[in-house]
Amino acid sequence: MADVFHALADPTRRAILTMLSGRQLPAGVIAAHFPQRRPAISKHLTILKRAGLIDEARDRQRRLYSITPHAFEPVSGLIQALRPPGKERRFSAPGRPPESPIIIRGRRGTAPTAFDPETD
Repeated sequence: MADVFHALADPTRRAILTMLSGRQLPAGVIAAHFPQRRPAISKHLTILKRAGLIDEARDRQRRLYSITPHAFEPVSGLIQALRPPGKERRFSAPGRPPESPIIIRGRRGTAPTAFDPETD
């Protein structure tokens, strides 16, 4: 489970998981949403794969990524076990309501971009 927490610790990897929520995307589409170069995004995808959080499928020369079914059950179980009794609150990033888009910081000289799972 340490690999899973290591993978979830990075904001770029969490943003990738949000993008993949409920759908399958090619690596190029994922990389296009981030200011980092493609090799950096490929490394993030490899870390997520090794942690068992995403699956990779090949479609000719494209690599398609999706969230591994049931990958988050151990983490969810741990969080449930640590939650005080009677607390049924949904977790979200501090200071950000669950419905708001994820802001991805741009490289120096570029504007930040937003990824909204509902529209992108």
